[in-house]
Amino acid sequence: MRTYSAIWLLAALLAGGFAAAQAPAPTPTPSPSPSSNPLLRGRQQPSALPIPPMPAGGSGPTSTEAPGLAPQRVFPMPLNLKEIYTRIKAKPDWLSTDTLYGASVFEVSVAADGRLQSLRVVRYKSFELTEAFREALVELRCAPETLAERPQEGRTFVALVWPPPQPQPASAADSLPPELEAYPINLDQLRAMVGYPLRARAERLQGRVVMRVLVNEYGLYVRHSVLQSPSPILTEAVEGWIYHLRFIPAFRGRKPVRTWLTVPFDFKPV
Repeated sequence: MRTYSAIWLLAALLAGGFAAAQAPAPTPTPSPSPSSNPLLRGRQQPSALPIPPMPAGGSGPTSTEAPGLAPQRVFPMPLNLKEIYTRIKAKPDWLSTDTLYGASVFEVSVAADGRLQSLRVVRYKSFELTEAFREALVELRCAPETLAERPQEGRTFVALVWPPPQPQPASAADSLPPELEAYPINLDQLRAMVGYPLRARAERLQGRVVMRVLVNEYGLYVRHSVLQSPSPILTEAVEGWIYHLRFIPAFRGRKPVRTWLTVPFDFKPV
């Protein structure tokens, strides 16, 4: 009798272990689908690339300094997007037509002196617009990538849209909601860089951190607030990288506008 009981218990344990092994892994928070954005409809998705840079001021759009613990590695920072759009506007008259509407996303390689080395189109809607963007981006200037404060070659994303952005007051995002939400172009890469912090792993922390991010009309991070977090450790992990987020800006009608966007980050022990 004891022999049969032991066999039955062993079989139950093995069955339970097999069922656990077959259980599906937790589903990560999905990123917005590129196919749902009419600015990029029908084109290929970006490949895995380094995290785009912290937005910079200078002669282009302005931003605020990011809070939290910044990583030692800082990715290339575009400095003259405003001048890039000025170059595009100087193109032939066909660019002024009301039928042009879309965005292009480029992967750019930046030298240690901040000059453009090369670029590659990773998403687009209009071939004509993309060619005009490509010609203007030859004059792109960036603060170079740094590692431990030493300049080095690096890569990043640049998203350009048409119709072009017009500078807006800081309060603009608090008025009417956009008709087309801002689209994060590097959210998967950012989540990978945030990872699962060692301190959180040691304490078996888990949960969702939800950030509310202000995105300006150029698709750059401006500032953020924390809507939800289960732990200051997880909040700190996200805040160390959140300012690297880059976007295709929101649109109201056919005008790029400032807007707030909610961005979640899920943490689970492995």
